[in-house]
Amino acid sequence: MYKRQTQSAVVPSPGRLTVSHIAQPLITEFSQTVTGAEIVALAATERPIYSGGFGRHPLYVFTDQGIFVMPQSSSGTFGEAKLMSRKVLDAHTRPISGGGKIWFTSTHQQLCSIEGSKIRVVIPRWQTAAMAWNDAEHELWTLSPDGSLHITDGDGFFSRLTLLSLIHISEPTRLRCIS
Repeated sequence: MYKRQTQSAVVPSPGRLTVSHIAQPLITEFSQTVTGAEIVALAATERPIYSGGFGRHPLYVFTDQGIFVMPQSSSGTFGEAKLMSRKVLDAHTRPISGGGKIWFTSTHQQLCSIEGSKIRVVIPRWQTAAMAWNDAEHELWTLSPDGSLHITDGDGFFSRLTLLSLIHISEPTRLRCIS
């Protein structure tokens, strides 16, 4: 005889980070809670933050209360989440990794980078709709809400490229540009 479940098996927990077992994704290997905050994004470093830390990549946890860092132990588990900064991630963008840094836009519309335990404001006034890292040229590409593309190097020097919409006329060989 089957018993009917009246309660959901999935319990929402906005501040809990759960890592599954590598061979069994439905089995929880490790779980950690960021107390008093809701997790909105995660980002991992491309390489360890100190020499001799092979395989130890800290995890940056972006929450509605700021940025927390979770160190990784030698066994691969994550340690206690510690508040790194009160900067809050802009709700319209996600952090990306590139050039040995984590790039993000804050709620104060600042383009910021994280390298190790330091956060740097690269450009103080910046509106971004989307970001991508160009690894071949070591450039950060950002798309503004107005449709313009900005190409930024790792030091914050940038150029602006405005993309124009193309509209096809009745003949396939004729194009008309409208800005």
